[in-house]
Amino acid sequence: MSHHDAILQFVDRHMPELSEWNQTIWQLGETAWREYRSARFYVDLLRGRGFEVEEGSGGMPTAFCAVWDNGPGPTLGGYAEYDAIPGNCQAADVVQRPRDGLSPWAGGHTDPHSALGIGALGAFLRPRTP
Repeated sequence: MSHHDAILQFVDRHMPELSEWNQTIWQLGETAWREYRSARFYVDLLRGRGFEVEEGSGGMPTAFCAVWDNGPGPTLGGYAEYDAIPGNCQAADVVQRPRDGLSPWAGGHTDPHSALGIGALGAFLRPRTP
């Protein structure tokens, strides 16, 4: 099997999990500097997968740095963007309306921030998943 085919199989096999994680971050909709639950989600997930995680990186309470060491080899970097934009609270609907129980001025992910971090996370977990 080619490396390309293995990656496609990984994505197919883990799509429900990745989609669920994206929905978690999307539903939280926490704006910049206030992403406490979103950061906690990533920190807990990464620790559960064997990463060493530093919380509060650079003096920012919602930042973290996760490291997994597999011996000598390349160092890879990425980021988990999870900040929502104020005033973008959008329900998953075909009409414009805020998510239930929230103001239209609440934070939301009508941009892809919720998916950017999850996409990177899936890539980092790929070599660690059979």
